[in-house]
Amino acid sequence: MTPEAAAAFTFTDFHGLAALKREAGHETPEAKRAVAQQFESLFLGLVLKEMRAAGTIAGGLFDGDGVRFYQDLYDRQLALALARGPGIGLADAIYCELGGEPGAAAGAGTDRTASLDAAARAGSLRRMLAGVPGRDGLRARLGAAGPADPSHDALAASPEAFVATLRPHAERAAEALGVDADVLIAQAALETGWGRHVIRAPDGRSTFNLFGIKASGGWQGPRASVPTLEFVGGLPERRRESFRVYGSIAESFDDYVALVRGSARYREAVEAETPEAYVRALAAGGYSTDPAYADKVLAILERGLPGAPLKRERGPADTRLTAGHPPDDRLRGGST
Repeated sequence: MTPEAAAAFTFTDFHGLAALKREAGHETPEAKRAVAQQFESLFLGLVLKEMRAAGTIAGGLFDGDGVRFYQDLYDRQLALALARGPGIGLADAIYCELGGEPGAAAGAGTDRTASLDAAARAGSLRRMLAGVPGRDGLRARLGAAGPADPSHDALAASPEAFVATLRPHAERAAEALGVDADVLIAQAALETGWGRHVIRAPDGRSTFNLFGIKASGGWQGPRASVPTLEFVGGLPERRRESFRVYGSIAESFDDYVALVRGSARYREAVEAETPEAYVRALAAGGYSTDPAYADKVLAILERGLPGAPLKRERGPADTRLTAGHPPDDRLRGGST
């Protein structure tokens, strides 16, 4: 591998990636191994991203945009460095799938023990893929083991992406409830912090629980137990609760509609004629233990959803509120 292509393992060097792309066209063993290592770095990057997300406290000292930006740069470079070293064996398996042999493309300074270790790791991964043919088998195995779901990533990309992703589902659910779709999106934004804090299932995948619905009321499906903040007598209290796990965004909206329409305590919400009346009736029915729940949802509507035009004129007192500001979701109580 040329020094120019080797620069591809420096995150900020885009010329290195271009050089590696040129070399990969010749299908040399060195280029194949470098490409395999780049794929392993992508996987490691996803793992590091999920680890960061799991350990981040919303509103904490290290939850600023600047801190997250530099942490992301560091994690990407770390993933490249780990993949270029011994790695986890994924690059070896990919290299074998491309027709290479473990250690065949290693540098001149690589000792025999390291090559044998690489061969052992690749052999283990290849046995995992036994019975699943070729590159399709590798892709299927990686897809099954990957911690990130494309829909989950789309939700958390930005407030604008969150609104755009939920819009068609919200419109369908809003029609069934007789309420404005923006109300449902605003409620989901409060419950999930614009998609950044969607509850994770035990296997690390997204629960798609967009409305903080707990696994109660005879729920027979999968569930995820996580720490949450409940209000008891008006005071916040940390508890561990079980929440429902869904297979998709559509399932989450469908269950929300079934919950609201099927519960007598939300009857006034279903019969409400304005967005404010709907939200306040929902809160009065006990949807959340947070006494300020309705005000928080309505504040998001007042500001305007990111990427969507405001549906009414704001008064002078509202000029400090602008579209696109995430809500303060740190004092959130899940629904029952």
